[in-house]
Amino acid sequence: MGRQTDIEFQSPLRSFAFLYFTRSTILIITAVCLIGGYTAILCSHWSQERCYFQYTSAGRQSTETTPNRHLKTYYDDSSTSGSWNDLDKCPGYHVTSIDDRLPGRLIMDLFLHHSPCNVYGKDVQQLKLDVTYESRSMVRLKFTDPHNERYEVPHEIIHGPVKGPVAPEPPLLRFNFTTSPDPFKFQILRRSTGEVIFDTGDYPLIFEQQYIRLKTMLPPNANIYGLGEHSGTFRFNTSENIIRTLWARDSPGIPYPSNLYGSHPIYLEYREASQMAHGVFLKNSNGMDVKIRNEGSHTTLEYNVIGGVLDLFFFAGDGGPTLEGDPKAVAREYSEVIGTPTMAPYWYLGFHQCRWGYRDWFEVAEVVANYSQADIPLETMWTDIDYLSHRHIFTLDPDNFPKKRMQQVVDWLHNRGQKYVVNVDPAVAYNRTIDGHDYGTFIRGETAGIFMMRNDSVIYKGVVWPGVVAYPDWFHENATAYWTKEFEIFFNMTTGIDVDAVWIDMNEPSNFCPYPCDPDRLAKELGLPPPSPPKREPPRRIPGFPGSDMFQISPRQHIDDELHRRWRRKYAPQLTALRSTGGFQRQTSSKEGIRNVDFDIKPERKSLLDPLYQIHNDFPDGLSHKTVPTDIRHRNGYYEYDVHNLFGTTMGYASYAAMLKRRPNERPVVVGRSTFPGAQRKMFHWLGDNWSTWEQYRGQIAYMLGFSAIYQMPMVGSDICGFIGDATPRLCARWATLGAFNPFMRNHNWIESEIGQEFYRWPLVAKAARNAIDIRYRLLDYFYTALWRQSRDGTPAVLPLWMVIGKGVDHITLSLEYQFMYGEALMVAPVVEEDGTDVSIYFPTGTKEERVRWFDFVTLEEITPIKTPPAESGHLGFSKKYSNIGFTEIPLFWKSGNVIPLRSNSANITSELRKQNFELLVVPDANGDASGALYLDDGLSIAQAQGAVFTMLYLHQKEEKNRAVFTARKVANGSSKGSISEEYSKKPEYLNVAVKTFTILGVERIPKSVEIKARGQEDEEMHLAWIAMTEKVDWEYDRQRRVLVIKTGGDLGVTEEFKVSVSY
Repeated sequence: MGRQTDIEFQSPLRSFAFLYFTRSTILIITAVCLIGGYTAILCSHWSQERCYFQYTSAGRQSTETTPNRHLKTYYDDSSTSGSWNDLDKCPGYHVTSIDDRLPGRLIMDLFLHHSPCNVYGKDVQQLKLDVTYESRSMVRLKFTDPHNERYEVPHEIIHGPVKGPVAPEPPLLRFNFTTSPDPFKFQILRRSTGEVIFDTGDYPLIFEQQYIRLKTMLPPNANIYGLGEHSGTFRFNTSENIIRTLWARDSPGIPYPSNLYGSHPIYLEYREASQMAHGVFLKNSNGMDVKIRNEGSHTTLEYNVIGGVLDLFFFAGDGGPTLEGDPKAVAREYSEVIGTPTMAPYWYLGFHQCRWGYRDWFEVAEVVANYSQADIPLETMWTDIDYLSHRHIFTLDPDNFPKKRMQQVVDWLHNRGQKYVVNVDPAVAYNRTIDGHDYGTFIRGETAGIFMMRNDSVIYKGVVWPGVVAYPDWFHENATAYWTKEFEIFFNMTTGIDVDAVWIDMNEPSNFCPYPCDPDRLAKELGLPPPSPPKREPPRRIPGFPGSDMFQISPRQHIDDELHRRWRRKYAPQLTALRSTGGFQRQTSSKEGIRNVDFDIKPERKSLLDPLYQIHNDFPDGLSHKTVPTDIRHRNGYYEYDVHNLFGTTMGYASYAAMLKRRPNERPVVVGRSTFPGAQRKMFHWLGDNWSTWEQYRGQIAYMLGFSAIYQMPMVGSDICGFIGDATPRLCARWATLGAFNPFMRNHNWIESEIGQEFYRWPLVAKAARNAIDIRYRLLDYFYTALWRQSRDGTPAVLPLWMVIGKGVDHITLSLEYQFMYGEALMVAPVVEEDGTDVSIYFPTGTKEERVRWFDFVTLEEITPIKTPPAESGHLGFSKKYSNIGFTEIPLFWKSGNVIPLRSNSANITSELRKQNFELLVVPDANGDASGALYLDDGLSIAQAQGAVFTMLYLHQKEEKNRAVFTARKVANGSSKGSISEEYSKKPEYLNVAVKTFTILGVERIPKSVEIKARGQEDEEMHLAWIAMTEKVDWEYDRQRRVLVIKTGGDLGVTEEFKVSVSY
């Protein structure tokens, strides 16, 4: 067999050579030939042509460091903080050795290039760089200190990817770098086009114990999305300078701009010029600032990280032979690293109601009954911390939420087909007794030693609602078993409160203590725990509630209500003030942190509390302000400094295990506020404590898109109508219609409001909610299928429009903030202006070759432009203004190329919804084709015994121009991450439904005939036999709207394979 070698000579200028490895997967020889001032790199391999790495060298390699007289030492040991002139003048590193013997992998040693910067500590002298091709479209760069073990994100949190290293054929991405004596720099670029997606240019790498800096050049006005959790727009305004800080904090009111509850160091960039997207993920849980700057001719993105290692993943977006740079493929590749999201049970897609401030069990039950009376569907009732005795978790207030009454409420909900959820905070009251009895939750935790410790022997004390508290150390080997035991006791299905899900709040973790803090003194000053509301007897009967006729109706209802009003006026403002720790407005005070605080602290711990580089945490008084101190050492040796951003995720994992132990065969539902990549495998999310304002009504769209489309957490939603403050009827009505298209739909508000904001309280809002939930429920299986797909491969269920248009994406589409796709077929375009009734909607149409069509959700008519924009405008779409949109309505539009399954009717609970028949909506593309899918299962089980995936195709027959055929086939049995039986003898109820109608849009002419056939038996030659359902099919054609409706007569089961033929 022959061998092929590619050699390229080049000068020591900033350029990059091509290396092609051919005919071998094992390196035979690497020769460096010095010819004058040029260098040649010679490589040969035994295999098909591949190109992984390419690098430039100019001159002799050296492991020596030469002093650079032009650079100063930036860090002054006598100073209390780092000082610098220009970080871009730091020396960086150079390559001292290269090991490229393994296919798809490159290992390099880097050495400090010249005199150190020491800007925020001492520069690490030597680094190891491991470059790995994890797949054809994914390359990983990991920089570590070979001589000192540094913290890395635990494998239990992120244990992907599962493939690499591999020898991709051919790779989509190429890694370029320079060798000694030039400073090390690298590029990641596309092999097909040469487009550079990451370029460190002349910006040196800085790598210190508590500071890592890496900077890349991007195009001007770059289209960047992600880097959460942070308030702000979905697309970054890169014409300005931006700092995105990743440090989990309690963020009441969602201040703007600010770091919020979680940390997700992933960004996705879309290049308009190439019509390609790519992603970059930094696998690091330490605090960081990501600085994006407008440099005029280009944009720069700069990581400033205060610990850990530099572990970067680059995603090319392999969408197939003609779809490189597909943004949905980027999302799928990211899910290969962090894992796909857990599948929600069907019921969780229903409507949920909660409030902080329900006074007792009676009010909780009465709210449920009121929803029924108002004919507004309610799936799940929630209770906030009000149910707890003295705010101690795993207890019940004996006066207002006695166990017997609470069990009665839960049983009543379950008998009605509804669900119940309660709040569980992480902090455990530091009390051994409560109400004269042992407080077992604290005693058992103390005995097991699972609480966070000070100096490895004293439990750390913080302050939250119960007063002085202890925090579980989720890295303790016994923490999960302890937590599971508490769930078994309190949430026991027979003797306890049989909840269906658990809601985790305050898990950043939140702490009312500033740093430093005297917890006992602070708890006393704050009056914690707060007193419970006055006890009352039932003031009236509750329709439908068991035993309501036997209530001893209190004769002192007016007195009880007045006592409660007095209690609310006195304590509610105090409680909400505590909730606003740090203030609702953005902090503007100095970032000097705790250096100005005079207290005794060991030198080795000071750097963990007060690193020299101060990230822009929106609590200005240091990393430990209003949270657990960052110098706490966990049981396994980790410091809170490194794992702070993991607290919510690790608590979520423990709660998932505890819920799974209670109901081993059912999908656990754990809803958390603070998240990190990996959380989505076992948790859902809600968007936190927002204001009841039009600004935050609009802003929640960006946050929802970030979690679903970028961070792989699709089951997300805001507190509808706002949590803080009082919503107006018009705002709440608009929010109800928008909230119906949040994957997670919950109404929730706070204790200080005089009345709640349940939908039934205002006629306008009640009508809006009924309309919106009716649409949501009819679409539930369509969206459930989208969620199932994301749980399988990471394809986002809620997306920005530019993710579904294909290659014809323009700048307007990339900048849309308030329009989004609910699934890949339905565009949501809400009215967003205060008290407004008009909205201008942009309809992207893509390229001429793959033109996108849009159809009105209500009329089913195609949307056409009033005036086509001129080609020189660069707009690949058109705008249209809609006026007089009622407050109970929301503009919706179908995207072409899709087949959508809808329920024929809605229902009040999802278990009844699953008994409704289907209708199929066909929205053909410009070529007359459409496709879709329907996933059906029991909606609850982890392992599905009976379920199936159906694919639906509508094809305009190319060989028969006057004929179109719709085919529905069962392509596979499927499950949500579980096994499934191949066949089943008895059809379950959720599969025992029919397809009632087919509706086809955009039909240009009246049909001559319509035929429906079901699949019969295969003949002797294994040909598929199709049997006509009826001799004559009932159909209607609307010439004006160009809509064809075909009726099946109700005999066509949803599990049957069938086809519909239309002849013209």
